[in-house]
Amino acid sequence: MKFTIEIPISKYVKNRISVTCHIINKQNNYSANINMVVDTGATKSAISNYVATKLGYDPSQANRFEIVDTAGGEIEEIPVYRIDILRIATEQYDCIDLLCIKYLDDQFIDGVLGMDILTGYDIYISFTDQKIHLRKRPIKDYIHTP
Repeated sequence: MKFTIEIPISKYVKNRISVTCHIINKQNNYSANINMVVDTGATKSAISNYVATKLGYDPSQANRFEIVDTAGGEIEEIPVYRIDILRIATEQYDCIDLLCIKYLDDQFIDGVLGMDILTGYDIYISFTDQKIHLRKRPIKDYIHTP
């Protein structure tokens, strides 16, 4: 089976690979391209406080939170927002929950693509053609039922 989805690598800085994604909030008609780091070590996908604010959310006034073991090894209560649309190349995610992580602002990262999205694909990263190649996996291969 072929890899059918191609995502250009938008940046490769300090051993971080990022791709351009499109994010939309229909409530305030905000739409923007953001750079998201591809992070197989992140369980959940996230956006920065800056992006959340642009989407019309106030990270200090969130209605939902998740307890998260952060990359720094700390356990924190992190705001969660439901985003209307997140597009990655030709793939679209509607009403997707993303964490809002403040330390991403300090690292000039708009967001992180975590395993909640990535496990749906077989992934091949080519530094030769500067693209990430994806192939959808059958849902039975990554959804575990008791």
